[in-house]
Amino acid sequence: MIIERKKYMQQLVQSKHNGLVKIITGIRRCGKSFLLFNLFKSQLEKEGIDKEHIIEMAFDDFANREYRDPEKFYQYVKAQIKDGRMYYVLLDEVQMMDQFEDVLNGLLHIPNVDVYVTGSNAKFLSKDIITEFRGRGYQIHVSPLSFSEFMTTYNGSKEDGWIEYLQYGGLPPVVLQPNDEEKIKFLKDLWQETYLIDIFNRNHIKNNAELEELLCMLASGIGGLINPQKLSNTFKTNNNTGVAKGTVIQLLPQLRNGSEDSGQWQWNTGETTRNLTVTTNESYVYRVCYTHKHGVKSYLCFSLAPHGDCEPPPVEVSATYNGVTATDSITIFYDDAITLKATSKDGFGSFAWSTGATSSNITVKNLRNDTLFTVAFKNQGGAISYDTIRVHLKYFRPQMAVNGKVKVDTVQCLCQPGDKVAFAPYVPSTFKDIRFQWSSGSTERSVTYNDIQTTMVATLVYTLFGKSDTVCYVAYLSDTLDSAIPEGYYLIRDRFHDTYLTNNTVEGLPYANATFTAKKESDALQQQAWKVTNENVDGPCYDLQNLADQRYLALSMRMTASTRTPYYFRKATGTQWYHLRNKRPCYFTINDDGTVDHTTYYVPTNFPVELIPYTLPAGIHDIHADKVSDDKRYNIQGQRVGADYKGLIIHNGKKYIIR
Repeated sequence: MIIERKKYMQQLVQSKHNGLVKIITGIRRCGKSFLLFNLFKSQLEKEGIDKEHIIEMAFDDFANREYRDPEKFYQYVKAQIKDGRMYYVLLDEVQMMDQFEDVLNGLLHIPNVDVYVTGSNAKFLSKDIITEFRGRGYQIHVSPLSFSEFMTTYNGSKEDGWIEYLQYGGLPPVVLQPNDEEKIKFLKDLWQETYLIDIFNRNHIKNNAELEELLCMLASGIGGLINPQKLSNTFKTNNNTGVAKGTVIQLLPQLRNGSEDSGQWQWNTGETTRNLTVTTNESYVYRVCYTHKHGVKSYLCFSLAPHGDCEPPPVEVSATYNGVTATDSITIFYDDAITLKATSKDGFGSFAWSTGATSSNITVKNLRNDTLFTVAFKNQGGAISYDTIRVHLKYFRPQMAVNGKVKVDTVQCLCQPGDKVAFAPYVPSTFKDIRFQWSSGSTERSVTYNDIQTTMVATLVYTLFGKSDTVCYVAYLSDTLDSAIPEGYYLIRDRFHDTYLTNNTVEGLPYANATFTAKKESDALQQQAWKVTNENVDGPCYDLQNLADQRYLALSMRMTASTRTPYYFRKATGTQWYHLRNKRPCYFTINDDGTVDHTTYYVPTNFPVELIPYTLPAGIHDIHADKVSDDKRYNIQGQRVGADYKGLIIHNGKKYIIR
């Protein structure tokens, strides 16, 4: 059944081509999406607008999940515009797209684009939504069905219709329910799962249980006068959270099994009595320590919170997957499990997840769709705070195998002549509609190369959910000779983990090891800069000398001031990535978890490092060359300073602080 919304249709028609984003707001289930995608779209078609000039996008549709990326969506819209005629862009649940305000404002710069959007989150309940578009928005606020609109669907007298309208309201999905039971169930679900959450999030409600109780009390008294004192008394009677402010409470710690009280008591407030009388004016945790006459200590805590006094401490959800930690959203593979971690600074409270779990950490698995998880933290005073995280699913996992050893989430490997290489992406077996097309012509899921003698390249086009994507696999054949590297300063980067080989020598300590750590800034960057000098011993081999303190990288990644160890760089054909080995020969391999194995006597199948040229700060080069005189001193910028200079200086290649 189609319910005509003439008032709002008139507003939409009159606002066409006004140069503003038409923003359709209103409570959930009031008919915003139906108004835009059914009634208004039908009106456009009646006016002669062809389907190619109506661009629709429902962001809550799983099939459109990739367009929640603002860059992809903007490019998609631009690709649909093929002539100078007017295009109508209709967007539903637009708040699910990141940076949607900027994207919509950007679309306004296209002269033949007219934009209409709806949204359902708490932000779209706000009258302030217009301000997000910096004066470029036109709001059309949609209400539930009026009584006249309701009567167009009601089969009965006006009197009976009025009674039902007063009882159940004018939300279109409720009006269209077949009987009273279904109407009641729908309203209850909508109230609990939707409206309350929007109110909490929009207004930053701290005590949601109290608000829900208040709303129920107000709802039960519709048609009567509001008595504030009655509401207050009801809260005092029914609410079991916390105690009233000003309440005098006596804290009475008890000894186990009636033991003799022959020891000493010590409260965190300073009192040394056994019992403590307090007035609950604010939330506080009282701790008492009892020391037995034999010196054994016991502890006890009393947590008191006046009702409504506790501010809800922020709760934060995080998840870590494949070395990446996220707090807003994270993407995992279809069959993988992931642990969500909720933390709060308040150590006294309880967690409640949207899954029903009550622990701080939960593990979720067997997800079949993108899912939004919500956690609520309730502290001792009854205040509640919320946080959410969305888990996105990916369904295609690139992987390959070298001599039977599988490496997941990679499309590149390093091989030796004669190796067996398989390019074998993984897709869940439940997906029957996926199609594969290799550059070799094969339509199988995997391709295998036996006894390779050259670098192998294979391109795969796979089609899943009606959409195609391309993956390029490469098996590089290792060079047999060590590569020549131009002398100079370099940063040695682990390209998998975005970490850098770092000299961790501490002033005053004779020994330290180099490790791969996160990139540092300013002066500390010198600890990650290495001078590469060709020793011309048995081919191109090099000393690695650190810029910070002039120490050399020795065997086992130890830093030394005198002993030099030749290092060799081996590069795979066609790459800019290197294997680093020492004279043993022993290769440095960076493992999946970021740890370093420096005792590998075979060529690893990954690419551990890349060399990034490093430009010396002004004056630093002269410092390193001038080691003859003890008189020359430089500041950290490389400028020559006198003997009376105070602060951080460089003298003979070492750093000192002169106070």
